[in-house]
Amino acid sequence: MNMLGQEMFVWVDKQCRQATGLTDELFGGKLIILTPSTIDNITAFKDTVRLYYSNDEVAKYNFEKLSVLQQPIARINAQHSTAVAKKASADEMSGLEPVVFLAKGAHVMLTLNLWIYVVLCNGATGTVVEFIYAINQQPPDLPIAVIVMFDDYTGPSISNNIEQCVPICSITIMSDTLGTVNEKQQTPLKLAWAITIHKSQGLTLTNAWIDTGKNERTPGIFFCN
Repeated sequence: MNMLGQEMFVWVDKQCRQATGLTDELFGGKLIILTPSTIDNITAFKDTVRLYYSNDEVAKYNFEKLSVLQQPIARINAQHSTAVAKKASADEMSGLEPVVFLAKGAHVMLTLNLWIYVVLCNGATGTVVEFIYAINQQPPDLPIAVIVMFDDYTGPSISNNIEQCVPICSITIMSDTLGTVNEKQQTPLKLAWAITIHKSQGLTLTNAWIDTGKNERTPGIFFCN
């Protein structure tokens, strides 16, 4: 948030506290949503990214969109070196999920920086084109690679017929922050029709559909500038 945004936030908060008399409550205990104008064509936002507060809401919407594709869904299980690694959260293992559900045509997001110079970085989005498995391997095994056509990728393509295609291979993350050395191997992708509001921080989104829910569960989370 820049200085102008901070000043606007403070001003709105002050006015609401004075109006309601609840001087100890953010925005005087009210849910405030600031919008620039009325949206005339709501259908233009039908396929835009959805932002939700909770991981459960994100998972529900992503699985609904995945089912609509009517493609076989690949469950990809991570491999763990220890029981501790298996219990570790994605945040503790550089964003690697314990289980990833994907299908051809799925809208996905890269969860690690692989090649920033060509926009192959954490938060980059694209579409799954193909899966490559070793002989006698299939889901839920780890694939050799998932071929993804990234939206803003500027490097060379693995396909002569389709631009911006990149093989995303499974990677191994090692962490010693849990008391012992623990490793997790997984494909660094996740479904991206919906993401959490927290995950959207730092991303540049042309537009977004934000589900605020019935209340603001974290003060200031819906404020933007």
